[in-house]
Amino acid sequence: MTGTVDMIAADKITVEMVETEIGVLHTEFERWFWGQSTSLARVEDALADDFLFIGTSGRIVPRVDLMDGIRASAGSREGPDDFAIDVTDVRIAWRRGRLLSATYREVQRLASNTTTRQSSVVFEVDSTAPAGLHWLSVHETWLET
Repeated sequence: MTGTVDMIAADKITVEMVETEIGVLHTEFERWFWGQSTSLARVEDALADDFLFIGTSGRIVPRVDLMDGIRASAGSREGPDDFAIDVTDVRIAWRRGRLLSATYREVQRLASNTTTRQSSVVFEVDSTAPAGLHWLSVHETWLET
């Protein structure tokens, strides 16, 4: 990661702050896929350089590959009637020093198909990240709806 790590401990981060950060990032994804955004700067600034995404298939996707896939999907959806992401049930699972993990439920609607996943994220408190939280990893698991 770049920059200096903020000396704020994870115990100062509230569930509301985490919920807001998760919501903001997912809104950025929606806007990008809808073609309403011309920049992924907010997403790129939030994801740590060594960020890892583990999708529902179990495949580990490094940041560079994830960002390439997102970039390639710019404007691929017509708007909120065609694609939407809802995040609920945000909880902080654990905290250690400047690290914390949270869980959340993510519902994605793509046209008429709705999928639900349980997600977990590991954050590092870092003053160089938007909202002071760098995303270190995300792991998603399918849930039956």
